[in-house]
Amino acid sequence: MNDKQKTLGQQLDEAMAMWETKIDEARVQMDLGSKEAMDKMQPHLDELEEGLNQAKEQWQNFANSSEGAWDEIQKGMSKSMKSMQDAISKATKNFTGKDD
Repeated sequence: MNDKQKTLGQQLDEAMAMWETKIDEARVQMDLGSKEAMDKMQPHLDELEEGLNQAKEQWQNFANSSEGAWDEIQKGMSKSMKSMQDAISKATKNFTGKDD
């Protein structure tokens, strides 16, 4: 793995840890909320968890990839991170009634 890949790997590890924390926080807020809030938030939480699972899978592919596959995996990771950001924004908006 070259320096560029190592740097990206560290960034991805940090981003996935952040998303795991956000998902945990969302789950706690959902558990503390009303049944209506829980019902509104669950689909967004499911979307977040799916995005994180995809990102983890892509990261495993990244760690074992050749230089040529690296750009495609990086694009996929960026897409997963964007998807998770959109999901947390939707969940926050539905739970609090405002944007995060």
